[in-house]
Amino acid sequence: MVKWDTIYEALSQLPEKVQESWFNFDHFYSDIAFPLVLPILFEQKPKKVLDVGGNTGKFSVKCAQYNPSVEVTILDLPGQLAKAQNHINDNGVQDRVKGHLFLIY
Repeated sequence: MVKWDTIYEALSQLPEKVQESWFNFDHFYSDIAFPLVLPILFEQKPKKVLDVGGNTGKFSVKCAQYNPSVEVTILDLPGQLAKAQNHINDNGVQDRVKGHLFLIY
């Protein structure tokens, strides 16, 4: 049995139903915060945003949709970046939202 230090390391390897349950829990509060946070974040008109621990890429995609000129980089583990890339592609923002791999040694 593989032992992980955090759920985030295991997330991409968990059964689909378990992942779905986790993401529903994880996104419950963050999703409702996006409309409140985005105006504050973009008040100073940043050209680039670094989304540390971007998970599924939902926030990064919302940033790209909110500001059509911003470039967003997601820093996360390989499994999460794969999920984020799917979300990025599905929303057509792959020209401005990229992933950067975070490796744990």
